[in-house]
Amino acid sequence: MDIGIFYKLSNMFEGLEEKPECKRDGKNLYHKLVKLEYAILTFVWEDVMECFNKTNEIAVAPPLPLTFLFLVIAEKKLYGENGMKNLTKLGNFSDFWNLDLEPILIPRVSGTPGNIKVREHIISRLESLKSWTITEDKFVQQTPNGKVKFSDIIATLDPKAHKQVVLACHYDSKKFYDFEFIGATDSAVPCALLLALVRELQCLFKYRQKNLDTTLQLIFFDGEEAFKTWTETDSLYGSRHLASKWQNDLDANGRNKLYSITHFILLDLIGSSNIVFHNYFPQETDRLFQNLVKIEHLLLRRNLQYRDHYNMYKSMFSTELLQFPLYGIQDDHVPFAKKGVKILHLIPYPFPSIWHQPGDIERNLDKRSIANFKNVLTVFVAHYLKLPSWHRECSSRNNFVNMKILREKKVKKILAFYKNYFHFRTPYQVLIDGTFCLAALNYHLDINDVLSKYLQSEIRLFTTSCAIAEAHSLEKLFPGLLPQLRSCQVCSCGHKKKAVSVVECFKSMVNNNNNNHYILCTQDKKIQKVLRKHPGVPIIFIDRTVCIEQPSKASQQIATDGFAGEVEELNYEDKVLNQLKDKILVKKPHVDFKKRKSKKGANPLSCKKKKVVNAVPSIDNGVKKSRKRRKKYKVSSHIKELLKNIHQ
Repeated sequence: MDIGIFYKLSNMFEGLEEKPECKRDGKNLYHKLVKLEYAILTFVWEDVMECFNKTNEIAVAPPLPLTFLFLVIAEKKLYGENGMKNLTKLGNFSDFWNLDLEPILIPRVSGTPGNIKVREHIISRLESLKSWTITEDKFVQQTPNGKVKFSDIIATLDPKAHKQVVLACHYDSKKFYDFEFIGATDSAVPCALLLALVRELQCLFKYRQKNLDTTLQLIFFDGEEAFKTWTETDSLYGSRHLASKWQNDLDANGRNKLYSITHFILLDLIGSSNIVFHNYFPQETDRLFQNLVKIEHLLLRRNLQYRDHYNMYKSMFSTELLQFPLYGIQDDHVPFAKKGVKILHLIPYPFPSIWHQPGDIERNLDKRSIANFKNVLTVFVAHYLKLPSWHRECSSRNNFVNMKILREKKVKKILAFYKNYFHFRTPYQVLIDGTFCLAALNYHLDINDVLSKYLQSEIRLFTTSCAIAEAHSLEKLFPGLLPQLRSCQVCSCGHKKKAVSVVECFKSMVNNNNNNHYILCTQDKKIQKVLRKHPGVPIIFIDRTVCIEQPSKASQQIATDGFAGEVEELNYEDKVLNQLKDKILVKKPHVDFKKRKSKKGANPLSCKKKKVVNAVPSIDNGVKKSRKRRKKYKVSSHIKELLKNIHQ
């Protein structure tokens, strides 16, 4: 059956049990619908048994609304074992940790350079996906520390959609005057989780069902933390400003932007061990929270969640209802909740022990807990947006991984070429100029770290006094260029008295055969063109990432000539050896030997087969089978005499 049929049925029967005509007399209509559902539920009884203890309760008054029963059937199809496995294997946890999380693990108080750096990182990660519309809500507001610039980041998958489900978190960190606060759980991990989520589901977004009104929207709030003490005015700067702005932004029908938000899902304080989430708004988002509970249960049952060292697993989502204030725990959802938006607040209670402590750093994060929550969140969002669980274009754990493998193979192949024909050895000697350092600064790359990973070996960075002199003249335009070059080892180029152009300097360093085995790193097209004529010079440049050129024609020609010379040397050695044999060794006269004919007869090594004594004759239908023997024909004596006379 199509999953859309059950969603239509659930909408049709929603609230039916509350209608007065269904409560009259014997509840005939209500009972008929229950019996219909009961017949369908026999196919999914295993999942429903957890919710119903006795079957006769269904005919009287089911403990859950009718919509739940249809959702169970819909989830049965969506939450197949292979489908869940495909969704959880879309991404690579190391990519999440290295690419998304690590750049955020710095102090990022609102209005500071660290805050700007993290904001640029989030925007660049979203822009790389090329299908998100990104806007910023920039404003200046008075704080206890004076006026501060804030900026909320809003990313929308489909701006034309009429409804949005919001996934939100805050990317700023709190200011402490007695220690440096990183805020790994508060809230670097939630930001990285959202970035990883949209990157891994990016391919599936293309193949979702058409004509869906609801799209995904990400909000990264600035200014959630208080500068002094948490009050209504000294906290939630970004969320308060955005909520009031969207409330006043009306469309043609007189409805504001908050009306289009179906659910507001906020993530916070995620990343420590033994976290437990509660439903702080059971009247608004109970169905969503129950979906999270069910997803975690199914993932665990299908061995897709990580257990601890004792093979134990503690559930992250608790069905226990606790008493909380009107708007739950104070967080970025409060301004939206006050304006009538439905909230699902995913924050653990009690708070982690490292909350607002110096220990809220990368070392104290629990990777197992983060990976388990990441799996639940991925399946939950895919289910909410009705994404397919698999597509052939998205089944290879992202094309990014395949491209990375091909890139590594390409580098290994090129380096093997220079090792075999030009005797390059590790650690590689890398010669860089100012243009390469400038490109690395623009792309925020650490040259030593990036090149060592790219070349998969240790490296030594070198430069020349001519390159430093050129960078010194450009110090005012590019302040960080000169310190970058001075961190490299300066090799003698012979131009200390009078500096020459970097082209001539590098040309003299390489000579004709590149005897020092330098790997050249430059963005200068002129230098690249000149040094391509010199054999055995690998050239590396930056185009958003580090790239290496294929061996030049001069290098390939040397390699082919060297191979042909080796073959000629081998042929010459064979000729010399044959000549020495003729001179030193005495030739014996050639004598023809007649081959002796071997005696014909029985093979002396052969043995006769033993006769089977008392063999059991084969019987077919009770009749003994006789062995078929060849019939011998006898010739009479008078015919033999006639034949002799004829021959005579």
